[in-house]
Amino acid sequence: MSSQKEIWDALQDLRLGSDQETWKLQVKVHQQFEVDHKLCLVVKGLNPEVQKPTGIKGAMPGIWGLIDKVEGQIQDDGTVNFYFWKEHHMLTVLERAPYTYKGWVVAIGLWQNRMEPNFLRYIPFKIHIEKLPPECRREDIVRDIGKMHGHVTEARVIEPNPVTGRLAKVWVKVDFHVDHKIILVKNVELKQGSEPVELNFRFRDLQKFCTTCGSLQHAFEFCPRASSISTTAEALMFIGTNPSTTTIERQIAIEGIITGQEIGESSNSVPIIPMALAPLADYFIEDACLESQESHPRANDVEIVSPDHGMKRKNADIELEDTQKQPKRQEQCSTTIPTASTSQASTHVALDLKTYAVSNSKGLVAALKPPLEP
Repeated sequence: MSSQKEIWDALQDLRLGSDQETWKLQVKVHQQFEVDHKLCLVVKGLNPEVQKPTGIKGAMPGIWGLIDKVEGQIQDDGTVNFYFWKEHHMLTVLERAPYTYKGWVVAIGLWQNRMEPNFLRYIPFKIHIEKLPPECRREDIVRDIGKMHGHVTEARVIEPNPVTGRLAKVWVKVDFHVDHKIILVKNVELKQGSEPVELNFRFRDLQKFCTTCGSLQHAFEFCPRASSISTTAEALMFIGTNPSTTTIERQIAIEGIITGQEIGESSNSVPIIPMALAPLADYFIEDACLESQESHPRANDVEIVSPDHGMKRKNADIELEDTQKQPKRQEQCSTTIPTASTSQASTHVALDLKTYAVSNSKGLVAALKPPLEP
């Protein structure tokens, strides 16, 4: 039997009043709507796993330097409308794009353009082209190379100055489609029939991206191609993207990925670390010393170093944005992994649960920071 409340709630579905005169908003309300949306930008996170609308709404005014000068409102589709009080503030924000939130790029566009098919589908990236031969530093060549990334809106060739020591710079500004993949190195045939030249591309204001496929919409551990990555490569990616590592350690990890370094096994099944990865030995832990039972990281036991704020944050206060989805295994362990140059064990010690995270279920653990002596 339904309660009286349920009955009368259902009766509110009656269309009482629908056949009567239409109500109209005041003219000044319509006018205010037009004014508000003329100075409105729409922002959308490209990686919804970590870029929540509430966070975008709270963070972007500070990123723009416009706290208390812009109002945010979350929409049903996960986008956020930002209403500016002054037009020059809005235009400055547009001019300085792209922006990131939690390290991932956000798409931004004028509310007035929301009905266009390409709305929030392009990021205005400035891309530096490196290793281009001097004779090829011509605007038409630079534009043609830039087209490989997207629609070119600007191209510049800055000549070197031997007197001041200024080096030559070549860059393009392109509208980069959000579904396209980041390309950092490419062989380009600059002259017909000649050997291709390897060019490097540096994206200004680009922070996080999938280090496996180049997507702007997911991290490497959630990449559709993740299953094709070796155990060592995935562990190196965790080390390379870990804000606690030093610059040198990060460079070693990146070089290890590029050169395809792999941790092998000796005749007695003991993992052997290549000499190139020896400086990272303390980041690797044998899976054999972990308990076989799988469990999610305990919220109160994990500390995350925030790249956004430069300080430690306990997971009780934030989401585990970089360790969700895949089951992880964690346990204190003490093990030894020798390097390729010696049969002696490296100085692995017991790890506190707060110092490391499992990179994957393939057999290696990548520490969030090197284990400390007890």
